[in-house]
Order: sequence, then structure tokens, then C-alpha cells
Amino acid sequence: LADTLSVPRSTLSYRLRQAETRLARRYVGDGTDDRWLRDRGEGE
Repeated sequence: LADTLSVPRSTLSYRLRQAETRLARRYVGDGTDDRWLRDRGEGE
């Protein structure tokens, strides 16, 4: 897959990981959002 893309797979994984971390920090920074998601069953 990586061979057909102009961006190496490692770079894509790195960017994806950064995006996930950014989202995680946004929710963890305000615990109420995390609780709300878990109560609705969407946090799993």
C-alpha cells in the first residue's frame, strides 16, 4: 500500500497517531466529555 502512495506509511501512521492524541487530550482535558461518551456507549 505504501508503495503506491507519495507518503511513506510511517509518516501516515505518525500523523494518524498525532490526530488521535490531539482528540484524546481534548476529551481527557475535560473529563465531562469522556464520561458523557462512555455513558452513551460510544467511548469504547
